[in-house]
Amino acid sequence: MYDEFLHQAAPVLIADVHTRLMPPHHCFARLLSSLEVLELTNFLAALFIPPDTLALSVRLSAPQIEGKNYLHARTERPQEILDFHPGERADCRHGIKKQWCGICKREAQPSRPKSKLPRLDVFDLILPILQVPPGENLDSRLWFPEGKTLYEFQRKGIRFLIEHPNALLGDEMGLGKSIQAIVSVRILFRLARITSALIVCPKSLVSDWENKLWEWAPELATLRIEGSVDLRKQAWEATIPVKIVTYETLREDIEVAREGSVDLCILDEAQKIKNKEAAISRSCKRIRNRWAWALSGTPLENKVEDLLSVFDFVRAGLLEDSDVYRREILKRKIAPFVLRRRKSDYAEILDLPEKLYDLRWLELLPRQKEAYDRAEREGIVYLSEQGDSLKVTHVLALITKLKQLCNFDPVSEESCKLDFVSDQLDELAEQSPDEKTLIFSQYPDKTLTFVEQALLRLSPLKFHGGLSQKQRDEVLSLFEKDDSKKILLLSLKAGGLGLSMSRASRVYHFDLWWNPAVASQAEDRAHRIGQKRPVFVTSFLVGGTVEERIHKILQRKKQLFGEVVDDLTDTDLETKLSEEELFGLFGLRPTRRTTAKPLRRTLEDLSPRQFEELVESLFKRMGYSTKLTRASRDGGVDIFARRMTDVTRENLIIQCKHYPRGTVGVNEARALNGLLTPDFTGAVLVTSGQFSGDCRGFCNRTRIRLVDGTELNQLLEKHHL
Repeated sequence: MYDEFLHQAAPVLIADVHTRLMPPHHCFARLLSSLEVLELTNFLAALFIPPDTLALSVRLSAPQIEGKNYLHARTERPQEILDFHPGERADCRHGIKKQWCGICKREAQPSRPKSKLPRLDVFDLILPILQVPPGENLDSRLWFPEGKTLYEFQRKGIRFLIEHPNALLGDEMGLGKSIQAIVSVRILFRLARITSALIVCPKSLVSDWENKLWEWAPELATLRIEGSVDLRKQAWEATIPVKIVTYETLREDIEVAREGSVDLCILDEAQKIKNKEAAISRSCKRIRNRWAWALSGTPLENKVEDLLSVFDFVRAGLLEDSDVYRREILKRKIAPFVLRRRKSDYAEILDLPEKLYDLRWLELLPRQKEAYDRAEREGIVYLSEQGDSLKVTHVLALITKLKQLCNFDPVSEESCKLDFVSDQLDELAEQSPDEKTLIFSQYPDKTLTFVEQALLRLSPLKFHGGLSQKQRDEVLSLFEKDDSKKILLLSLKAGGLGLSMSRASRVYHFDLWWNPAVASQAEDRAHRIGQKRPVFVTSFLVGGTVEERIHKILQRKKQLFGEVVDDLTDTDLETKLSEEELFGLFGLRPTRRTTAKPLRRTLEDLSPRQFEELVESLFKRMGYSTKLTRASRDGGVDIFARRMTDVTRENLIIQCKHYPRGTVGVNEARALNGLLTPDFTGAVLVTSGQFSGDCRGFCNRTRIRLVDGTELNQLLEKHHL
């Protein structure tokens, strides 16, 4: 390419030299002969030694669009010829007489056959060279958000997708098909192989795709195609890299969608188009695209007839109707375009047993959403009417009601979560009939009863706190030994601790508890010694609801997530969400409480047990998770307190000495110091009276902090107790 450049540039170089050295009226530039051009080319080649470069057999042009709008790179626009000598002149645009300019003469001659080499933009050539090679060192060469990593089998899936414009990824559910597709899309964008992508999915998964795109490919702008007809038309015409649409919306908008084109179209849950005569199937196949990917966890070998319709989208014309009856021929045809993996194939890679997490974002169904919105509006009005009487318990009651509506609407019986679980269980029964499932909820009387009735066809078992010990043992025995009992519904409190259910390898959290540690404990009922399979844990969050708002707040408090709280109750929520955050969920502010004035007299009137309860409340207000022990007469631990900050973790034991007019001596401090084991970071000795000098001197050499009556009163006043 360099020699060709010199060969073409030689006449211009010579003409330019003569023009610069001699005045225009003395210019005697002439055209060189072919031999002279060759000699000059060799001379220049020896004079200008080029650096080592990658040889590219392409014709270069100037950047097609100033500022490079890469979405329109394929639409070549005519390049303006820069003319620095406007008007009719004898000189050509190169500054010499037209009859002397070899370039202008060649342009005036009849056009020669154009080169078959593609005409590319300079930016198109540079960008791929700078980007990550496909499938190589993805973690080190492609930036991922913190905590996001890929398994080796997912890397192989990514390589398969980016190497196959026509592909069906048929991994079993739980292996991360959507994540593999998103990372593949990200790489294709960076390699400049695509400039637009369309994701078609069921309505319940739109939010899930949107959130996963944000987590795994935050640099890609996304747009949901929804709303009125006019809004959807604008969305189809928008130049956004990634668009997400439901199957039903695509069916309605197919004529508008066909007016444009998309580089890559992805069908999630591609079994939705298994009926080739359905309008949804026909619409998906009318999309104008160069790349076509289908994602489906349904076993292909058991649904041969569905492949014809699916492959009409993936690679039209590959299969014939008669291939349904020639399975070996059909398998050979589709083999280059299908990647199918089972969980059992990757036991060693996953280093079983292991927990694989899947956070699913769902959307309320129409009548379910109406019930939720109505309850939230009425609830906020009720809270606003309480005025100074508004308490945390009022807010918690509304949160509970709204969370239950996120689970299901008792009037219409619509449930986006149940729809998803039901489909998953049917698919699981088909592809892995020996796997068992646990479904947890914190609302056994309402949610689990509703789920039990909806899944009667699958004969679920139910485990809750209302069962006697004998009934509990019978339920667990049936689940462990009876192969026909594949589903166990569990109350989060009753079934979250102390049980062993290693027969289960699927866990669904129908709703999430305030503290993620509680959910982790529940999952460990299946993920424990004796488990031979990876445990797939699926949690649900409903977008646009109180569930999403609480989730965002807890995400900002990740330092609290490692904390294990025993016997967690709703009152412990204050250690997770402050009053301001709880009230802020509904745009409200907590009522300012007046401070009790005669604090000293109040302390004197308390019994020893009431004094311990007051100290426990104080430490809760200070951000600790607390547990009050049973009342005792001698020097035991009265309160356990834990707190995690940005830089440290505190695990304290607290002893209370209610001596309003007395003095705590060194013996009490020594007894408390004897209880300090390495498991605790320190101890606190609290009294309503004062400490002796010997006691203070002893504690200065230990991990015991002293709080006397004066300091206690100050803390109580500061924290409005």
